[in-house]
Amino acid sequence: MAQTVEIIDVTKVNETVKAAVERTTQWSGKVQPYAKDIVEHYNEEAESYEEMYLTMGYHDHEKVNEIACELIPDQATREVIEVLDMGCGTGLGGDQLFKVGGFKNIFGVDASVEMMAKAKAKESYKQTIELWLGKPETFPKYLRNRFQLVVCCGVLVEGHCDKKLFDEMIMAAKGRGTIIIFSTRDHYLRDYGYQKRMDELEANGTWKLAKSLLTHKYDKLGDQNLGRFKKTEIITIKSRGKMAQTVEIIDVTKVNEIVKAAVERTSQWSGKVEPYAKDIVEHYNAEAESYEEMYLTIGYHDHE
Repeated sequence: MAQTVEIIDVTKVNETVKAAVERTTQWSGKVQPYAKDIVEHYNEEAESYEEMYLTMGYHDHEKVNEIACELIPDQATREVIEVLDMGCGTGLGGDQLFKVGGFKNIFGVDASVEMMAKAKAKESYKQTIELWLGKPETFPKYLRNRFQLVVCCGVLVEGHCDKKLFDEMIMAAKGRGTIIIFSTRDHYLRDYGYQKRMDELEANGTWKLAKSLLTHKYDKLGDQNLGRFKKTEIITIKSRGKMAQTVEIIDVTKVNEIVKAAVERTSQWSGKVEPYAKDIVEHYNAEAESYEEMYLTIGYHDHE
């Protein structure tokens, strides 16, 4: 059944919301990737952010959770996989995933510490991390090839992240089968080159489209406008499944001496007769300190 939406009277919106709406006009028509002073803006808006957007009928976070639950229907799986909320803000998305979706291991990243303080207070995140998004060259290694669900709400917008954010989504995704869900307005797909980059990633086998949803944004406004906001703006929510694994190639000439020595010591097993080469236990006892560094350096991932 269709959900009944309560339409607000924009003439009765409180002054906090009116002022917050007015301040958002600075992003209109801004060039990507970042408008000036974006972090300062969100640090200042942390107190009024949720009230403003929820008053108008913002529900990207609800739709993203619905798709996540549809594509990951097993509750036991939701409780154990790691989830990355990119541009988590005040935590609306992570809170919905945690309390409604049943996802228990959610990590949030955002450039605004004040917004993340609100997210942390919800106690739905395992960890919140200060991070500028849209800069793949600085995306932390400990967040790469890790998450089985990656979500992103309200970041692919005017004056915020450009199409490089898609590369970071791929970096964060843990191999084949990872679900990536993000929202953006329909016309941004064209205006900011998002669709072109998405198509390129599909053409080269990096990901494939799993689901796409069109829905109204700010539906509590009805036929009214509140500042620059109106119901007729359409939001596109797309879910992508990661296919190919992006691999960082190492320069073997720069491998450290510990790894080189460990590799050399493994040569003793070449051509040995089963079931056991001599002194195998002594070998592994001696290799315990360097074992992981050696194998992970050269791309071992049987465990994954």
